[in-house]
Amino acid sequence: MPTTPTSTQGEALIRERLNAWTQALHAKDLNALMALYAPDVMTFDLMPPHQVRGVDHYRKNFEKWFAVMPGPIDYEIHDLRIAMGDDVALCHSLSHVKGTRANAEKPTTGCALPSVSRKGTASG
Repeated sequence: MPTTPTSTQGEALIRERLNAWTQALHAKDLNALMALYAPDVMTFDLMPPHQVRGVDHYRKNFEKWFAVMPGPIDYEIHDLRIAMGDDVALCHSLSHVKGTRANAEKPTTGCALPSVSRKGTASG
């Protein structure tokens, strides 16, 4: 008989995946990043196009971003909150992104990041 993870186990899994996402971003490992998304992901991004559907399209946003950020990208997650349901989990955090663009600009961006994960997908 299959077991259902407890809320604590589910939260631990989400934290583990967010950590894997952050590490993949720091390494600019597109394959590792995309493996964390469901094929039918729908996301709203800071970089145009702002609404992206599908992991292949979302990969293109990362490719464009990495091309203009040749140096390291620092990404920090603060105030992570996770609410677990039977089939989905809702996460909310404040994120801080900084790096150096090809033109030597050093942008710093902060954003509120909501996310929903479905169980049984790459992201859940």
